[in-house]
Amino acid sequence: MGKIVPYCNAFVEVKDDGVLSDTLMALVYLTMQGSESIQLMLKHVKVQPILSLITHKNLTIANPAIKIIGNICADTENGIKAILEVKEVKLSDGQNLGMQLLKTALNDLEGNIDLQRDLCWTLSNIATVSSAYVQLMIDSEIINDLCSITSQTRDYNVIREAAWALSNACTTGTFYQVWQIVEAGFTTVIKRLLPCADLELQETLLYGLVKILECGATKNEENQLAMHFESLGGLELLEQMQYNKNEEIAKFAAKIVKQYYQTGGVDAFS
Repeated sequence: MGKIVPYCNAFVEVKDDGVLSDTLMALVYLTMQGSESIQLMLKHVKVQPILSLITHKNLTIANPAIKIIGNICADTENGIKAILEVKEVKLSDGQNLGMQLLKTALNDLEGNIDLQRDLCWTLSNIATVSSAYVQLMIDSEIINDLCSITSQTRDYNVIREAAWALSNACTTGTFYQVWQIVEAGFTTVIKRLLPCADLELQETLLYGLVKILECGATKNEENQLAMHFESLGGLELLEQMQYNKNEEIAKFAAKIVKQYYQTGGVDAFS
């Protein structure tokens, strides 16, 4: 496979849908083999043409393109840089081209459960890297889109990946970014999903909530974000979760209640 990878660079820009689809499927297989294979692809194949194909109307082309981008972003930070820090990354309105393509694909594929889940998974991996990438997600309003997906999509796997991406963005984000994520509706998402989420997602959402409450905790002032979550019924929910069947989740919820609603602490959560 390694010998033919350099030739794939030319094939990803051909106009023949059959050749293009076959080339992309080969690269899907390659990027599933791990870091070494992904680095081989990044060395010989331009990412930008593949990224542009995630919005292709032909799903036999969009599907493998999305999977390639997802595999690259799941591997290393360098892979994500290759997606978002390519040449000519800005559109005329200053938006990041890669993020805008991800946003367009995410919204255009509403109803396509598998591909929408893959895109949310890709965004979740991007959100873990740096606050700079979180800002790209905020600027492109992908954060708003992810919040909408959690309420408008019926498939739990899509909802799960979207919520995970939001929580990752929150835990990675700066003080001001967290406030923007809250304004987009993430606290409502937390309140709605915590009771019905699986244990892994519950823990992830609780970590996102902790970051939110930490950002609201300032000395000599009431915690506005804690009050906001309480107004949604969040405190009542946390109190109920102290009796969760899972001991770790129950302890986690109890610590949050104690630190942010009983003692009004401003110290880092531990």
